[in-house]
Amino acid sequence: MKKRNKIIFLLIIGVILLSFFSGENLQAEQADRTLQNEYAVSDTITARLYSDGALEIEGSGIMGEDWTGYSHVPWYSQRTSITTVSVSENITTVHMRFVIAVI
Repeated sequence: MKKRNKIIFLLIIGVILLSFFSGENLQAEQADRTLQNEYAVSDTITARLYSDGALEIEGSGIMGEDWTGYSHVPWYSQRTSITTVSVSENITTVHMRFVIAVI
């Protein structure tokens, strides 16, 4: 029984230490991150491209319904620097040109 308690105790300590150090790394990564560009995608949607290659799209509604070609996608000229994309859950529709423009 004592051996089992020691193992459980060590596992708990390990998880606490891991979460502590992971949090510090995340804060350090975000501190190094700078905003490269901000795009008004529509009246209700904004996209931000950061120095770490993250494209974050926030707002609500339909995204890209008036894009008639790939060159109309606001970040098309910087598509090769995009490494990750996150889209707000309040965006109801994503135009197919958006997907092609970040591949």
